Amino acid sequence: SRGRGLPGALVAWQFSRRPQRGAGPVLLLVLAVAMTLLTVAQSASWSRAQDDQADFRSGAGVRVLDPTSGLAGDAGTYGALPGVRAVAPGHRASVDLPQGGAATVLALDTAHTPDDLLFRSDLAPGEGGLRALRAAGNEARAGLALPAGTRKLALRVRWEDSRTGKAPKEFAPALTVTVRDAQGQPYVLSAGRLGEGGAVRTQTVDLAPEGRDVPRGRVWLSGLRVSGELPPGLDARVRLVVERVGALTGTGGGAGRAVAVPGGLRWHGTSTPVVALTPGRAVPLRPEAAADEPLSVTAHVTSPDESSRVSSSGTGVNLDVRAGTAEVPAAVPALASDAFLKAAHAKRGQTLTVPVDGTEVRVRVVDTVAHVPTTGEEAEAAAGAAGQDAGSGPDSGAGQEAAEEDGANDADVALLVDLPTVNAVLAGAGATPLAPTEWWLSTAEGRSAAVAARLRERADSDPADVLVRDEVRRTLLGDPLGAAPRTALFAAALAAAAIAAVGFTAGAMGSLRERRSEHAVLRALGFPGRKLARQTFWEQVLLVGVGLGAGLALGVVLSRWLVPLTVLTARAARPVPGVLVEMPWGRALLLLVGVAALPLLAVALLSTRRTRIADALRRLED
Repeated sequence: SRGRGLPGALVAWQFSRRPQRGAGPVLLLVLAVAMTLLTVAQSASWSRAQDDQADFRSGAGVRVLDPTSGLAGDAGTYGALPGVRAVAPGHRASVDLPQGGAATVLALDTAHTPDDLLFRSDLAPGEGGLRALRAAGNEARAGLALPAGTRKLALRVRWEDSRTGKAPKEFAPALTVTVRDAQGQPYVLSAGRLGEGGAVRTQTVDLAPEGRDVPRGRVWLSGLRVSGELPPGLDARVRLVVERVGALTGTGGGAGRAVAVPGGLRWHGTSTPVVALTPGRAVPLRPEAAADEPLSVTAHVTSPDESSRVSSSGTGVNLDVRAGTAEVPAAVPALASDAFLKAAHAKRGQTLTVPVDGTEVRVRVVDTVAHVPTTGEEAEAAAGAAGQDAGSGPDSGAGQEAAEEDGANDADVALLVDLPTVNAVLAGAGATPLAPTEWWLSTAEGRSAAVAARLRERADSDPADVLVRDEVRRTLLGDPLGAAPRTALFAAALAAAAIAAVGFTAGAMGSLRERRSEHAVLRALGFPGRKLARQTFWEQVLLVGVGLGAGLALGVVLSRWLVPLTVLTARAARPVPGVLVEMPWGRALLLLVGVAALPLLAVALLSTRRTRIADALRRLED
């Protein structure tokens, strides 16, 4: 009776005698463990899904929508805000696909894009990431460097027919200049019309209109364009000479401070005929630069006369001059969403033609992702309701409601391209570069609210145009539809744990009552009472272990299967990006210990109860 192997033998004997005795309590424990794991996984996955949706809809800590197309000083203005770490301009447009349907083209300055667009690690682009989208060199410092704080430019321009030395008759084209900020983003500004008031005149360019900030840092004059409709019968060799570039830092007029012409400055130019608003083939020009004359270029322009059989209506010309390299990428590298590939009937590595701001641009798909951040119905609805959190509470607005009711979560037919690369291709084609329509700001930890407040206080800013990632997350976490299943699962897990504890207690009490006589005989034969208590306890431990193992396996399977079905948006649609099932094992193990401790504690208390041996033996005789 005092052998060491006897308790183990008794445990095995009891299980063999009553194999079904512990089935009920074990099944209850399996249910409790599985419900606990499902509750923990659903709660963690739901919270992670809200973070992922906030990242996807925002793309950055703070995103500013700029319907004014931006000015040259915006990058410096945003970058100077306390708490801002990086600033990237972006341009968003909807284009029609040749195969039918529409797509969103998102052009971002990927060299300055903050935090890699907050891509989730399993959805991020492959090797090379956003760097693979950069195919154009940085030409931020190509051209004439303007002094810091320049508010206006004064260009002394000579516009003449080289044969007569006078301004061409009836041809007063528009002059625009292109300036680049320190990040290389081009801005096209009007400089008035040429030929009005004589061949030589001073054209004024305003870099900071009233109410806008003066560009911070250096700005470069990097290009000019002369464009206009030609009068009938014109045949002239027109010459554009920029005799002097003056920079004005004050609000007054005058010639301003002369801008020095750097040594080695090279201009590249083209002359493009335009008939019925359709550009023709560009002809190269040979612009020149000298220390005392920043730019000189000559072009031959002609138009049919009125007696010609070819109508002269709509005949014009674009004369483009730009600084920097003449090399233009053959195709724009692009990151395409899976929905775009399906809509365009394309595949990775294929080159497509996509209309960008009226110009056909060749685009090569270098990589694919499931979804492009900030695209799709819900992301656009979130951008449209950006000011709701700051001004009128957490309701995401009617736009989001309509989007979610349509169930178009995955309709993000989108392309992501590099903005400087696209602008280089457009410049090579003689087209106007894309101006920023939004700004992506990376903020220091905990500073996004302060940055957003500063932006919304600006006189030229609409609070609804400031989208803050933390505000979007707060709105999503406050969704009552998400709280309902979490509360229900938590209550079900508590109930299952309580039922399992009661079941184990009832089973242990019944088992002890049945074995009371057997234990009395063993005690009479000299078997220690402590060993009997331990034997009973370890029987229950074994049952609890079986229940924990089976419940753990069932809980993991149910979590993988059910959690993606229970995590929905505020309008019961699937979230974008898709749910990533998370199992916080540290928290789960603590809860499992609590679930297992309840029945074991009850069994331990019952097994230590003393039994009167004599009374038990008398009942056995009866």
